[in-house]
Amino acid sequence: MKKIGLLIVTIFTAFTLHSQILDSANFECIYKLDYIMDLLKADKAELDEMRLLIGDNYTQYQSYTNYTVDSLQTANPGEYKPQVLGIQQGQQVSDIKQISVTQPRTMLRRSNNREIFFTDRKTNNIIVTSDFMPRETYKYEEKALPPEWEITVDTDTVLGYICQKAVTRYGGRDWSVWFAPEIAMGEGPWKLRGLPGLILKAEDKDKQYVFECTAFQRLNTKKPISIDTEKNYRTISKKDNYKQYKSFFEDPVGALNRRFEGTDVKIIIQKTSENVSLIKKYNPIELE
Repeated sequence: MKKIGLLIVTIFTAFTLHSQILDSANFECIYKLDYIMDLLKADKAELDEMRLLIGDNYTQYQSYTNYTVDSLQTANPGEYKPQVLGIQQGQQVSDIKQISVTQPRTMLRRSNNREIFFTDRKTNNIIVTSDFMPRETYKYEEKALPPEWEITVDTDTVLGYICQKAVTRYGGRDWSVWFAPEIAMGEGPWKLRGLPGLILKAEDKDKQYVFECTAFQRLNTKKPISIDTEKNYRTISKKDNYKQYKSFFEDPVGALNRRFEGTDVKIIIQKTSENVSLIKKYNPIELE
């Protein structure tokens, strides 16, 4: 128990020493996310866990999988290595002549959901950070008004709460969601918010993105809603962030080689099977 307690303290300290604190979370919501990010593998849904922290003034939404991986690597940098296409922690670009990448890799695996959303609940301003590119982190801001909802008479039960159905078209997708009036806060996963109750389930018409709440709790000890300032984010536009992520998702080796252009670094792929395909087609949650 002492070791576990020490690990939790270490993780918390590491994340708060180099952070911009925006708010403190009173509630935590965990969603299971089934999603299709690669349209060339539309029959194989990926699975992730997403975490929504809700404070009085801000919310923070991100992959809980990636948060856990980052926490472990921060607390134990010598034991856990980052999964960054063969670039090992602590290496300098000048020390590397050629990086050989073998597929598949066996390390702590991050999900593809690399963006973190910080939403001002009063102004609807959103700060988005992303770290999909090794040694390159990005940040952009946007004004994103909540969707325009149509509340229906249909109901469902999610996590023991009686929920009411609402529909909307938002971000290029037709969404159906179920919100719990008993939990009187107008928040939900991603940018789906603005209803008279917490959204506990959401899916687009094609079921390419499906959220379902698996845990909701009032926090006895508040958790910080904070931006990691140590990552030194580069500010870009939302459009450029999309282009960068699409490029990295569909051609990670090419994107990395362009990133290290002008240096001695050269990244190559060593396939373990002739049947391994690296071709992908990006299917973002936000189409418009």
